[in-house]
Amino acid sequence: MRNYQLPIQNGCIRHSSLFTLQFKIPSLVIRHFSMKAIAGYLRSLFDRKFVFTGLKTALFVGTILFTINHGGALLRGEMDRERWMSGVLTYLMPYCVNVHGQYIARRRL
Repeated sequence: MRNYQLPIQNGCIRHSSLFTLQFKIPSLVIRHFSMKAIAGYLRSLFDRKFVFTGLKTALFVGTILFTINHGGALLRGEMDRERWMSGVLTYLMPYCVNVHGQYIARRRL
């Protein structure tokens, strides 16, 4: 297997004389994260405006993911402490992602 190194110059990748790939990084990706923005997001995790939708999403998506990831172990009785902690995170992550989406959408208004 060959390892190709592509030279990058001025936002362009030159692979050969046949083609050049140009790219731009969106300004949203480069945006500076401030402690104020992070603190605002952490407060939004408990904001009444966001909690109901976040919980509905967590219950629906979390249940699907829990069934996929841990359903077999639950039916076989193989759920140990580590799996239960993973199961809690399985429900927590969709909640956090949903609230983050609501928080960002509200900030842009």
